[in-house]
Amino acid sequence: KAITIQQPLAAMIGLGVKKIEYRTWETSYRGKLAIHASAKMTKEHAEFCKKKSIITMLQPVVNRYGDLPLGKIIAVVDLVDIFPFTWHNLPKYLAIEKRFKFPCENEYCWVLEKPRFLDEPIPWKGQLGLWEIPREI
Repeated sequence: KAITIQQPLAAMIGLGVKKIEYRTWETSYRGKLAIHASAKMTKEHAEFCKKKSIITMLQPVVNRYGDLPLGKIIAVVDLVDIFPFTWHNLPKYLAIEKRFKFPCENEYCWVLEKPRFLDEPIPWKGQLGLWEIPREI
């Protein structure tokens, strides 16, 4: 399975810095999950990338690939848990990740472990939702 995520968040997942992905839906799927970096970056995310601390954080990805990959499968993680964000679950959430974004009551926290970058990113068109990786890749 794979999921498309915008940069720089896809790179942050590959680095193991971002350990939770927020979605408004859940899935029963658990296991290996390919991280596909979307083909476009929002203006908000592009501005986020200009912060000195983020530039430093993303440098290993830029060194590895020459830039932040777009429109490519870049990493694999293990999807190990999904739980709804509630104020009751706040301590569990805080124990997993520093806040890059505070989740909303209607969001699920997808817990990601064991990130590993691919040696070479695989160009591919992403999709919405959880999608199947074609056999050819």
